[in-house]
Amino acid sequence: MKKVLIIGNYGVGNLGDEAILSGALRLCKNLHYSPRVLSHNPALIRKEYQVEASHLLPFGFRSFFKGNFLKTIKAFRETDLVILGGGGLFVGKHPLAIPLWAWHAFWAVIFKKNLYLCGQSFGELKSFWQKKVVRWVAQKAKKITVRDKTSASLLADLGINEEKISIFPDFAFNLQFRGGIHPKKGETIAFALCKWGMKEKQKQEIIKTIDLLTDRGYKISLLPFQSFADNDFLVLGKIFSQLLRKDQVFLPSKPLNLEELIEQLKTSDLVVGMRLHSLILGAALGKPVLGIAYQEKVRNFMSDLEIDEYCLSLQEIEANKLLDMIDKIISQKSFFQDKFAKIKEKYSNQFQNYKNIFS
Repeated sequence: MKKVLIIGNYGVGNLGDEAILSGALRLCKNLHYSPRVLSHNPALIRKEYQVEASHLLPFGFRSFFKGNFLKTIKAFRETDLVILGGGGLFVGKHPLAIPLWAWHAFWAVIFKKNLYLCGQSFGELKSFWQKKVVRWVAQKAKKITVRDKTSASLLADLGINEEKISIFPDFAFNLQFRGGIHPKKGETIAFALCKWGMKEKQKQEIIKTIDLLTDRGYKISLLPFQSFADNDFLVLGKIFSQLLRKDQVFLPSKPLNLEELIEQLKTSDLVVGMRLHSLILGAALGKPVLGIAYQEKVRNFMSDLEIDEYCLSLQEIEANKLLDMIDKIISQKSFFQDKFAKIKEKYSNQFQNYKNIFS
C-alpha cells in the first residue's frame, strides 16, 4: 500500500482546514493509500480521524528543541509521496506562511519524494521574494491542482509549465455526508462571518439585516469556523449581543467540530458566508449561498461556479441590498439545488482522476 504524507494547516481550530483534511483522507481511502498527517496538533488529529499524525517541521529556533524534528524527518523518509494539501497555503497575506510550507517542500525534495500541491489557492504575492519562493516550490512539484482559474493564471505568469497545472475542486467537496443532504426544511439562514476587513458600519448593517429577517419569522444560525487565532466568536458574539430577538438566533456556546457544523448547515435554507468553506460546504449540501468577498478566494470561488452575481464585497454590505439578494436567492432555491447537484457529480468524477495525477 502506497504511503502518503499529507501536510497542511490542520489542528488549529479552523473548520475549513479540517474539511480539507477530511476530504483528503477520504480520497486516500478510496485510492487505497496509507496516509500520515503532519499538523500543528497531532494528538487532536489522531483522536478525530484515527490516522497516524506527527508534528509539522519546526520553523523557528525554539521549536527545534521540542524533540519532534527527528520524528517528522522519519515520516518524510518513510513516505512514498508528499501532498501539500489544500487551502491558501501559498497566499501572501500571512508573511510566514509561504516560507513555512516551502520549508516542508524543501525536505520532500531533499529526500527525493514526489511532491504534489493539491487543492491550492495562490494569490496576493506582493513581494519579489514571495514570488521567487512560490515559483521554486511550484517548479519542484510533480503536479499541481488549484481550486480556481485565477490561481492557475498566476502560476502560468510565474513561468510554471501549464501541463503540470490542473483545476480541481477543493477537497471539502469530497466529503461524504451522513444521512443524505436534503433534510426537512427549516426556514433558517446561516451566517458564517469573520473579523477580516469588517468595520463597524458593515457590522451594524448585518445586525439590521438579521433583525429584519427574524421579524419575518426566520431563525438565524451564527456559525464560527475558527475558534483559535482570528476567533470568529469575537465578531459573532458582538453581533449577537446587539440583536433584538436573541431567542430566534443560535450562537454555539463552545466551538463546533466539523460534524456538528455540517449538521447546522444541513438544517439551513441559505448560507451567507464570508468564510470560503461555509460556501463550499453549503454548495456541497445543495444549499443556496450568498458570498461576502473579504478575500479574492471567495470571489474566485463564486465566479468559477458562475454565481458571482450572488457575491457582494464587504463595501457593498447594506441591509436593504442584503435582504433583496436573500429574497432573490431563496426564490431560486431549486436553481441552486439543480446546479449544485450537477457540480457535485462533475467533481466526483474529477476526484477519481487523482489516481492519474498521482501515478
